[in-house]
Amino acid sequence: MDVVIQEKWNSTSKAAYISLLFYAVSLPVSLVLLNNIAVGILVLVWIFAIIKKDLQKPNNIVLFYLLLAFFAMHLLGTIYSENIKEAFSQLERKSLLFIMPLVLGTLPRLSPKKVNTILIAFAVSTTLISTLCLVSTFYNNLSQGIELEIYNAWYFSSDSLVNAYGFHPNYLAMYCVFSIFIFSRSFISAFQKKQYYKALLISCLVLFLIVFVAMLSARMQIISLILITLFAITYYAVVKRKIFIGFVSIVFFGLVIASAIAFSPILKEKFKGLMNIELSKDNQKFSANLRLQKWDASYNIFIANPITGVGTGDMQDALQKEYKELNYKVPYELEYNSHNQFLDTAGRLGLLGLIILLINLFYPLFIAAKENNGLYLSFLLLLILSCIPEVVLSLNKGIAFYAFVNSLFIFHGTKYNSELHT
Repeated sequence: MDVVIQEKWNSTSKAAYISLLFYAVSLPVSLVLLNNIAVGILVLVWIFAIIKKDLQKPNNIVLFYLLLAFFAMHLLGTIYSENIKEAFSQLERKSLLFIMPLVLGTLPRLSPKKVNTILIAFAVSTTLISTLCLVSTFYNNLSQGIELEIYNAWYFSSDSLVNAYGFHPNYLAMYCVFSIFIFSRSFISAFQKKQYYKALLISCLVLFLIVFVAMLSARMQIISLILITLFAITYYAVVKRKIFIGFVSIVFFGLVIASAIAFSPILKEKFKGLMNIELSKDNQKFSANLRLQKWDASYNIFIANPITGVGTGDMQDALQKEYKELNYKVPYELEYNSHNQFLDTAGRLGLLGLIILLINLFYPLFIAAKENNGLYLSFLLLLILSCIPEVVLSLNKGIAFYAFVNSLFIFHGTKYNSELHT
């Protein structure tokens, strides 16, 4: 990327930094009012920058316009949507896909240290929310008269953990996995600087989050964590020629993951369901066949409307019709969405919308790999993998996570930032 290395530290930069810190902390908090206030403050800072004439040209103009184009496709899709109410609801939810690139792309560049602090703030906030989930789950069970001696892992799994905070377990798991990557980079930095107490504290946070992700029973997030971590350890061991350290790290990581999965009964049922093993009433909804039914119906919608898609607001209506025609009873009764971001975008916006989405995901992936920006690469891989079983950009927490972190990396976390690289 072509970047402006010199940080311009003035009143606009200070306001931008503080507002981004506030937004990063508020992101894992499932309070709509707080999230909206954080967005509002960020927009006000941007308006202040316009008045002060402190806006800058985006350091990657191609990606800047591509990101805006993806939102523009949804705006265009409202024109031929029959379900106008749902179309406008989609636009409202996806507005951050426009706001974040516009604001972060034109605000003054932040220094590597400040970008790092923003990411740490996000990880700490995610860890605190995860801890609150555990505490509140324990309290809720206790208040319902469930005695401690009969507690088991079922009481601390999946939806049971996050109901009190209105979070979808898969999205909180995505936040946690990215926080693990953030803390892992900080651990390496602390260890290299011989800050062993700090490194020990960070390692405890990482272990806690790994166990918590397993408790959330988020299948794809666990798979993403395993694949990305194994790749990172292998790459480090080969490049640094520290094969023994790499081998020990992989063994230790494998033991931690295996122990965490063994503790989560729902996660075990999900993996059984994925492989269609021992299907019962407990894991029938996790079966691979059910997922394939959703994908089949979504693919049919795309094939029937390859150019324009069905429109921004009509995808779920089209799915319900397709489920009924194909006699897919469970998806129809439960009104399941596509459970695949790529199929959802293709069915909703057509081939051009899908192409823009793919470019927005894979072009930055190429840039991150080229610049050896390990953390950004990990974020993109996590997001892409999460898009396979989920429509990540359908819920506010998925949209906000992608729009904020991606824009922060593209426009501020750049190759001049040696601390952001692993």
